[in-house]
Amino acid sequence: MSENMLLKPIRVGGKTLRNRMVLPPMETRLNMPNGNVTPELIDYYAARAAGGASMIIVENTFVDGKESRSSLISSGLYSDHLIAGKNLLAEAIQDEGAVAVIQLSHGGRQAIAAATGLQPVAPSALE
Repeated sequence: MSENMLLKPIRVGGKTLRNRMVLPPMETRLNMPNGNVTPELIDYYAARAAGGASMIIVENTFVDGKESRSSLISSGLYSDHLIAGKNLLAEAIQDEGAVAVIQLSHGGRQAIAAATGLQPVAPSALE
C-alpha cells in the first residue's frame, strides 16, 4: 500500500506543517465593519484548523482605511488598533496546530464605492 502524501508533514520555510492540507483565503463576511475580527470569525478559522488543515490563509485583508476595501465587512489591517484582534485570531489557529498566514489585498477595480466612499480606479477600463 502506498503512503498518502497528503497526510505527510512538510517543511515550508522555517515551519513544519503537520500535513499538506491548506485552507485557501475565502471571504467569510464574519468581520466587523471596521475590519476587526469577531468571535464568530475566530471560531470559524479555529474549527478549520481543528478539522485538520495545517495552514490557514486568512481571507483578503485590506491595507488602508480608505481605498483598498473590497466589501463592507472585509478583514482589515490598516491600523494598530486591529493588531490585537488579528493576534487573537492567529493564536486560535495556532492553538489547533495550524500555521496562520494572512492575505494582504487591495480591492482595486473590484472595490465598491459603498465600502470606500470613493469611485474605484484601475489602470484599465477592462473588467
